[in-house]
Amino acid sequence: MLLLALVLAACSSDDGGSGGGDPTTTTVGEPSQGGDLVIGIEAESDGLNPTTNAFAVSGSLVANAVFDTMTKFDEDGEAKPYLAESLSPNDDYTEWTITLRPGITFHDGTPLTSEAIKATIDAQRASPLVGIAVRPVLADPPVEIVDELSATVKLTRSLPYFPSYLTTQLGMVGSPTWIAAALEDPALNQRPVGVGPYMLESRNLNTRTKVVRNPDYWREGLPYLDSITFVVATDAQARSQNLKAGDFEVIHTTRDEDVLEFRDDAGVTLFEDNEGEETFVMLNVSEPPFDDVRARRALAHATDRESIVELLGSGIVEVANGMFFPGSTYDTGVDNFPEHDPEEAKRLAAEYCADVPAGCDGDRISFEYKTTPSPENDEVYQTLAEMWREVASVSRLPVEQAQFIQDVALGGYNAVLWRQFGAVNPDSDMLWLDSESIGVISLNFARNSDPDIDEWLDQQRVSLDLEERIALWDRISRRLNEDLPYLWLNHTLWGIVAHPAVQGFELLTFPEGGTVRPFGNGRFEAGALWLSG
Repeated sequence: MLLLALVLAACSSDDGGSGGGDPTTTTVGEPSQGGDLVIGIEAESDGLNPTTNAFAVSGSLVANAVFDTMTKFDEDGEAKPYLAESLSPNDDYTEWTITLRPGITFHDGTPLTSEAIKATIDAQRASPLVGIAVRPVLADPPVEIVDELSATVKLTRSLPYFPSYLTTQLGMVGSPTWIAAALEDPALNQRPVGVGPYMLESRNLNTRTKVVRNPDYWREGLPYLDSITFVVATDAQARSQNLKAGDFEVIHTTRDEDVLEFRDDAGVTLFEDNEGEETFVMLNVSEPPFDDVRARRALAHATDRESIVELLGSGIVEVANGMFFPGSTYDTGVDNFPEHDPEEAKRLAAEYCADVPAGCDGDRISFEYKTTPSPENDEVYQTLAEMWREVASVSRLPVEQAQFIQDVALGGYNAVLWRQFGAVNPDSDMLWLDSESIGVISLNFARNSDPDIDEWLDQQRVSLDLEERIALWDRISRRLNEDLPYLWLNHTLWGIVAHPAVQGFELLTFPEGGTVRPFGNGRFEAGALWLSG
């Protein structure tokens, strides 16, 4: 449900493997060519155009097979050149010159040149949706061609960490021929054209997308597989059962029961990642009832997060108090989230309802809870609704993911279950918090406008002093727990589960050497996967 994990949400990861066999040995033998892989994914994306469509976890997983990004994170969390050969800033980091690698062509035969950088970034800036993310930081015009392979990206402000932005959807370079055609015919948003290891063969929306080996891929010897088919399976339990039945060779899941079971399953390889995004209830603070902090605080006090973790997390996930996982560079042990206090929750709800009776059912706050339909989400709703029973009158409204994303971006909701944050560099999460991201369509989805947070975000963005940045993020985290746009539940635990024959999750390297960070928030690198046996 992380909407637009897309745009700037850079990925975090945990590179531990577990399950069948030695958890420290996840690659066996030498890679071999050939084979067809089927991957079960949790949701569909409305399109695969990085200049137009919003990529959540599944969308970016599929798109990464077709598009290469200009940078990728290494194992230490540093964004390094990948499709780009180099990135060079000016003295104040307001301009970055990107030089591409020579001799690369798109799937449609168009050569990869600086014109592709310009076409992609121009289209992203002009996009009604993606443009919300980038217009605050991209100048107008945003790109100046230097030569055939180099272009300078001009920014509205100093961005020392700009390369981390290019690890995500913003760094996916599309064929300028295709981008121009898709502007005329939006149906082509379903027919992506990149320079990645795989190219599109077929796509049936909401069902499956098949990509096949790019014979002219610029990385010699890659990819190994003949094809990958991504199958949409929104029911997490069914997704796991399909893996066991052999219908899928790889899945991703946040269903704790399955992760727990797969830990003891010698017939699979399990990679766990709990060092990324958070799971929480997000409140729209721009509309009643949650434009009043008393209503938000009442719900926070009514939420027994320890019980949620125990009941719904099988005891293997941890309660979250903010946007950083324990052990993160930026985790300062923030502990000021409201404690579970049912009596205080009732007092605040009654106080609010006395002042705003039209928004209440007696002494209970009335609101709508939107969710995507799945057994897991239904279980979370039932648990929360029971906890909130004495302070809230909640109506559940299930909507499909595409509509769900649109409703949230447009502010058409009261409360939603959400996953977000988890960037390797938290500056990449600034977009979700900044008041500048609030508009008719907002990427500050909670629409929480706090001038102090805005100031601290700007300060951390230009600081090259790590200790100063940590202190600023501590202030931001504590203020969020006072503003309460987010009712933190738990640190999200992702499992990447594969049949033992699927190899190469940790094999993708940079052209100059060094390993690419393999996992993050339910995503993994498919470019070096291969099948043994």
